[in-house]
Amino acid sequence: MMWGEFAVEPDAIASSFERFAGLIDRFGVDQGRLISDFATGSWSRAVLEAADASDFGELGMASALERLRELRDARGIVKAGRVYQDLPGGWLANAAAEDARQPFHAVISEAGGSGCVGDCAAINARSDRAPFKVDGFADVPRLAPDIARAAAPLLRFARVVHLVDPHVSFTQGPMRTGDWVRPLAALIRGCQPNSAVTIHLLQRPDKPDTGTFIAAARQHLRPSLTQGATVHLKRWEERVAGQQFHDRAVLTDMGGMTFGNGLDEGPQGSTVHIQRLDATGWARLLTKFNPATSPYQLADDLVL
Repeated sequence: MMWGEFAVEPDAIASSFERFAGLIDRFGVDQGRLISDFATGSWSRAVLEAADASDFGELGMASALERLRELRDARGIVKAGRVYQDLPGGWLANAAAEDARQPFHAVISEAGGSGCVGDCAAINARSDRAPFKVDGFADVPRLAPDIARAAAPLLRFARVVHLVDPHVSFTQGPMRTGDWVRPLAALIRGCQPNSAVTIHLLQRPDKPDTGTFIAAARQHLRPSLTQGATVHLKRWEERVAGQQFHDRAVLTDMGGMTFGNGLDEGPQGSTVHIQRLDATGWARLLTKFNPATSPYQLADDLVL
């Protein structure tokens, strides 16, 4: 798994400014660690209250507030339908109860002892060791369920999704068309209700005309739409002597991942290498599929 949702005890991360500064910057979508908004009320507010009790000082409090805002705006602090029951025993007891209902990737507390599989004392939260470690790449079977499962932790929190592969086709005959439809349909089904999904592909002279293309796309993909989801299909043309369109990726408003062989299914036994994008790579790839900044020419923008 390249993304994990972490329950982080407010008192543990804010026990000192040094602890806070050392831990907070190791969370974020680009690092594969998302902080669960799990506390009485707001997690960020609970952290600031703990920081004030730990006497961060005026400059320390201002820095903590700014870093929490940055992480929130980058969607590194996520709401995931968690239930804080306010059980006796404080934050750790409530985290353990919620983990039993729906496991976190890890529970980070001052002394550990949550009883969770991903239990970790804050002082032992090392990026190179489980359970704090989150892999940045994986090789998964090139099959629709595995492709969708790899992207699921990212799609779970995203509101805007871009599925990118130059070779997407819905008209190459039943066998080949299914190789595209099954993964794309599985990815779309994994998106949140009311999310905005765009499929980006390359338009060449030998590709089908607009009417044939959109009719086939609607036939194969409309049954997979989640409630309220909108799907656009953008076909791009390469400019003369311009950049080639060869990226294969799942990009969202939070972060992204690349797929070495593409988003289609492959032969039995084959795998696809997937890799989490850092913040710079994610932002750069997004600009390629914005008409205002793209190196390609937008041929058409169709609604499924």
